[in-house]
Amino acid sequence: MTDKKRSMFISYSHFDRKQCDRIANAIEVTNKFIIWYDKGLKPGEVYRKEIAERLKETEVFILLISNASVKSEWIMDEVEFAKSNHCRIIPVWLEPVVMPAELEMIVLRHHGLFWYKYQDDKAFTSDLLCFVGEDMEHSDEWQENKEEFSTEWWDTNSQEIREALDKEAAEEYAYCYEADHALTLARWYYYGSDETKIDPKKALFYFKISAYNGNQDAAFQLLQIELEQLEQEKQTEENYRAYIHKAEEMYKEGSVPAGLFLGNAYYYGRYGCPEYAAKSAAIYEDCARKGNARAQYLMAWYYYHGIGVKQDYDLSVMYAQLAVQQKYMKAYRRMGIFYRDGLALPQDYKKAIEFFEEGKKAGDYYCFCLHGQMYAEGLGVRRNNKKALELFKLGENAPIKGNRYSVYKSKQALGYFYELKGPKMFSEAAKKYMEGYQLGNFACKQDYLRVTAETYQPEQTDGHYSFLD
Repeated sequence: MTDKKRSMFISYSHFDRKQCDRIANAIEVTNKFIIWYDKGLKPGEVYRKEIAERLKETEVFILLISNASVKSEWIMDEVEFAKSNHCRIIPVWLEPVVMPAELEMIVLRHHGLFWYKYQDDKAFTSDLLCFVGEDMEHSDEWQENKEEFSTEWWDTNSQEIREALDKEAAEEYAYCYEADHALTLARWYYYGSDETKIDPKKALFYFKISAYNGNQDAAFQLLQIELEQLEQEKQTEENYRAYIHKAEEMYKEGSVPAGLFLGNAYYYGRYGCPEYAAKSAAIYEDCARKGNARAQYLMAWYYYHGIGVKQDYDLSVMYAQLAVQQKYMKAYRRMGIFYRDGLALPQDYKKAIEFFEEGKKAGDYYCFCLHGQMYAEGLGVRRNNKKALELFKLGENAPIKGNRYSVYKSKQALGYFYELKGPKMFSEAAKKYMEGYQLGNFACKQDYLRVTAETYQPEQTDGHYSFLD
């Protein structure tokens, strides 16, 4: 990390002043940030002006979430202002709490830290530093895609990588500097692996060499690095338009990575792009037709749910099978769901379990959760609550990095599992629902409210994990 200190703003309710002081003191010990929060200011217009000016200057916005803070209109204003100024927002939960809809729409798009769960301040600040390091990521979806791409790319190109590394070690630069070979080395140093550390300087060097020699994928990767740097600065949507235009030009020139990036941007409405599911689907489908496994999986999902396209189970099956043929990790879960539900394909629980098993072997933690459902409901196997619980917990304990969706769906499944056990387990169910909600699973909010309601009636549940899709 650079020696330059980052600016940090802490937003909190005055009812939580003691916790705020403690957190601020713990962060200051790291000597990595210039911290500001509203201690010592007097109420009035000067107060509002000072806060606005500080927020314009800050890079990292820490929001302390509590029962008091989520009711504060002033804090909502600060969050909105921080968002409009493209601050890096990090929610820090002081206690379990359900947020109002307008706040959760912003907060649950960002990874958070659960301060009340930490045993000591040092562990908390250590995790916080990971969140605001130089490789800050502002899109959970893009980050997960990036991590998966690294694994997939290594698995399918291992021989090519070995050859390129051997040539580099032998200083056979004529080979290394060819466009495709330079791109291979660039990705190796950019993504890293279990065998090597990431080397940004070498990655940038080879990306430039590859792009210079005409490789559009390398040219797009340089643009992506530029965009990541922009996100660490204060940029308006207008500043991103030129970069989106460049990405679109690269996509037209045949860069599939540029297409995947644009499909993501239009789906989530990022970088100044409108949320436009139909355009996202059109771009992804083009990439799928070019043979990209990730795009094939996404089109299987789009056609299954009718997102941006007319719902079509047959096309959904086609794309899922194409992705499975390329051993794309998430495609196994999709095929398993097809057989489980009997919509896109004839219902066959044994085949569903086979695909979930293959997905687990490929590293898809969500398949642990889906397999657990089969044991919990006795679908294709004898009902076994002990086995179901074991599988749900394996899904829940997946590394958050790159597996956020799998983890929060597993927490919801665990909550439902405990809920069906009866009133004695309601508190455990509520805990899991809250943890899922804190990770961004909006459905867990209603689950939490239901199980904690005084008028809750257990017979309202139907015993089917229909949310596992």
